[in-house]
Amino acid sequence: MKKRLLAFIIITIIISCLYKLLLYYLIKQAKQPKGFIGKKMTSIWSTYFTNLNQWTLNKIKIDNHTILLIVGFGGGSSISYIKEHYPYLRLYGIDISKESLKTTTKRNQLYMNQNLFLSISDVANQEYSDDFFDIVIAEQTHIYWSKMSKGLSECYRVLKSGGTFLVSCEIDKIRYHLPDYQDHRSFIDLLYTIGFDYVTMVTENNYIAFIATK
Repeated sequence: MKKRLLAFIIITIIISCLYKLLLYYLIKQAKQPKGFIGKKMTSIWSTYFTNLNQWTLNKIKIDNHTILLIVGFGGGSSISYIKEHYPYLRLYGIDISKESLKTTTKRNQLYMNQNLFLSISDVANQEYSDDFFDIVIAEQTHIYWSKMSKGLSECYRVLKSGGTFLVSCEIDKIRYHLPDYQDHRSFIDLLYTIGFDYVTMVTENNYIAFIATK
């Protein structure tokens, strides 16, 4: 009986350790997809977040004269949606993952020569000029930023005066990845601290969006 109990305890510990290792690996991949798993993950993202893309983009006014930046373009579904509706706007996108760049480029091959500029870059170290964009969008990505204040400050810097910064994601992901910001007011306060003049929040089911004006 004691041997069985000991064996059960050992097996339970091993399974628990393996689960934690797997979870850590998947979270790391979500932050910066790499290799075969990263490729599969970005492919899934390219369709999984379509509803969130549309919900997010319906919160702001875009036209063909807009200069827009997508921070963390992931699988490229938001870029596809924007280009389908506004083919002539100047659309820039940055992501830290090479696999995301490959997936997004492949999905949006039709638009690559139509004012679409994609690059590998960290949100906390952008190479764009000050006051360059009319709109900056960070969708389902800020939850993975290792330098939150720096990333937000960079988005503020590259945004034109009067421009819009839109952050959106699934609410349950905030609870898991950003427990310090479970109280949404704390994130709004941070945006004001960064320098934004006016911030509103919109929620619907498991979606949340913060819309900030510079």
